[in-house]
Amino acid sequence: MRLVFTRLVVVVDTTKKKAASCCTMDVNSLLDQVQMNLCGLVVNHRTYDLTKTFIESYVKFYPDLPMLIIDNGSHDDSAEYIRSLPRTQFQIIMNDINYGHGYALDQGIIAVNADLVMCFDSDCEIIKGGFIEPMAKAFEDRNLYAIGMFHLVNKGGIDTFIQADPEGKEYPYVHPSTGMYRRSMYLDLPPFRHHGSPCIDNMVEAHRRGYGVVEFPNIRDYVFQSLRRDSSNGRDGSY
Repeated sequence: MRLVFTRLVVVVDTTKKKAASCCTMDVNSLLDQVQMNLCGLVVNHRTYDLTKTFIESYVKFYPDLPMLIIDNGSHDDSAEYIRSLPRTQFQIIMNDINYGHGYALDQGIIAVNADLVMCFDSDCEIIKGGFIEPMAKAFEDRNLYAIGMFHLVNKGGIDTFIQADPEGKEYPYVHPSTGMYRRSMYLDLPPFRHHGSPCIDNMVEAHRRGYGVVEFPNIRDYVFQSLRRDSSNGRDGSY
């Protein structure tokens, strides 16, 4: 059951601004070729410095791609910063309270008018363009549901190299810190919820149905995440 949001301040502008891009490919031309559209999605909760760094990097490399920003009840500088962003590229939802990361992602995926949703965590920073384009092109495979930062996890959402599943199973898991999802499939699956492992019920069901959940190689060559530790550096393995 999805959480129903009844008290929102929603500001939406569907106009597009043309700008010089740092990308090596024209992402909008590629999306036209595969006959799909795409929207970015990020959730903010009192992370002004991190969110600002992410937004600036997104605009630098993808100035033509729309982005939905959901603020989860912040009352710091981050809320004012989000409100100040140009509506030429950014759609904004200002929640009055913190609904939690997973619920806000679900809210955003429902709200966007796009075939594909590219999710980021607010502590991400894009350091090189050219990754959204091949990720989107992969969705020419009509069975593909998700692509991005990939892990094999147990049913509790923890990496199996840290904690094996009691039934010996492994579930492919694309984390929404840097993950792209086919919205039509998402809406027919259990929603993201909670924090830490927001996708686990969703991914387990996608695996049961045989949907494609795949890794985008070397994602960290393109997106730096300041608050996530890699497995080689002692990451806790909880997603």
